Amino acid sequence: MEGAGLVLDSGIYSPGAVFQVPAFHFNTADIHAAHAFMTTRGVELTDVNDDQWFNFRDPDGNVLMICQIPPATE
Repeated sequence: MEGAGLVLDSGIYSPGAVFQVPAFHFNTADIHAAHAFMTTRGVELTDVNDDQWFNFRDPDGNVLMICQIPPATE
Protein backbone atom coordinates (compact mmCIF):
# COMPACT_ATOMS: atom_id res chain seq x y z
CA MET A 1 0.00 0.00 0.00
CA GLU A 2 1.40 3.35 -0.99
CA GLY A 3 0.53 6.65 0.66
CA ALA A 4 -1.32 7.11 3.93
CA GLY A 5 -2.08 4.14 6.13
CA LEU A 6 -5.41 3.39 7.76
CA VAL A 7 -6.20 1.66 11.03
CA LEU A 8 -9.73 0.57 11.91
CA ASP A 9 -9.68 0.01 15.68
CA SER A 10 -12.57 -2.17 16.81
CA GLY A 11 -11.59 -1.55 20.45
CA ILE A 12 -13.21 1.90 20.38
CA TYR A 13 -16.53 0.96 18.73
CA SER A 14 -19.53 2.95 19.87
CA PRO A 15 -23.03 2.56 18.35
CA GLY A 16 -23.52 6.32 18.58
CA ALA A 17 -20.39 7.02 16.54
CA VAL A 18 -21.25 4.93 13.46
CA PHE A 19 -20.72 6.88 10.20
CA GLN A 20 -24.02 7.34 8.34
CA VAL A 21 -22.27 8.99 5.38
CA PRO A 22 -18.90 7.91 3.95
CA ALA A 23 -16.00 9.34 5.94
CA PHE A 24 -13.54 8.24 3.22
CA HIS A 25 -13.37 6.04 0.16
CA PHE A 26 -11.26 3.26 -1.27
CA ASN A 27 -10.00 3.52 -4.87
CA THR A 28 -10.50 0.85 -7.52
CA ALA A 29 -9.61 0.62 -11.20
CA ASP A 30 -12.77 -1.43 -11.97
CA ILE A 31 -15.91 -0.41 -10.09
CA HIS A 32 -18.04 -3.25 -11.48
CA ALA A 33 -15.50 -5.92 -10.50
CA ALA A 34 -15.26 -4.39 -7.01
CA HIS A 35 -19.07 -4.37 -6.71
CA ALA A 36 -19.30 -8.00 -7.86
CA PHE A 37 -16.61 -9.01 -5.35
CA MET A 38 -18.43 -7.30 -2.46
CA THR A 39 -21.74 -8.86 -3.57
CA THR A 40 -20.26 -12.38 -3.41
CA ARG A 41 -19.19 -11.65 0.17
CA GLY A 42 -22.73 -10.75 1.26
CA VAL A 43 -21.84 -7.15 2.09
CA GLU A 44 -24.71 -4.64 2.44
CA LEU A 45 -24.14 -2.21 -0.44
CA THR A 46 -25.79 0.17 -2.87
CA ASP A 47 -25.95 -0.11 -6.64
CA VAL A 48 -23.10 1.36 -8.70
CA ASN A 49 -23.87 5.04 -9.30
CA ASP A 50 -22.75 6.95 -12.42
CA ASP A 51 -20.47 3.97 -13.27
CA GLN A 52 -18.09 5.49 -10.69
CA TRP A 53 -18.95 4.65 -7.07
CA PHE A 54 -20.97 2.67 -4.55
CA ASN A 55 -21.39 2.68 -0.78
CA PHE A 56 -21.25 -0.26 1.60
CA ARG A 57 -21.46 -0.93 5.33
CA ASP A 58 -18.57 -2.38 7.29
CA PRO A 59 -19.22 -4.98 10.03
CA ASP A 60 -19.80 -2.18 12.58
CA GLY A 61 -22.40 -0.49 10.34
CA ASN A 62 -20.23 2.41 9.14
CA VAL A 63 -20.96 3.62 5.61
CA LEU A 64 -17.86 3.60 3.39
CA MET A 65 -17.41 4.21 -0.33
CA ILE A 66 -15.52 2.62 -3.22
CA CYS A 67 -14.74 4.89 -6.20
CA GLN A 68 -13.38 4.12 -9.62
CA ILE A 69 -10.41 6.38 -10.23
CA PRO A 70 -9.50 6.88 -13.89
CA PRO A 71 -5.97 5.92 -14.86
CA ALA A 72 -3.49 8.77 -14.97
CA THR A 73 -3.22 10.37 -18.36
CA GLU A 74 0.11 11.33 -19.81
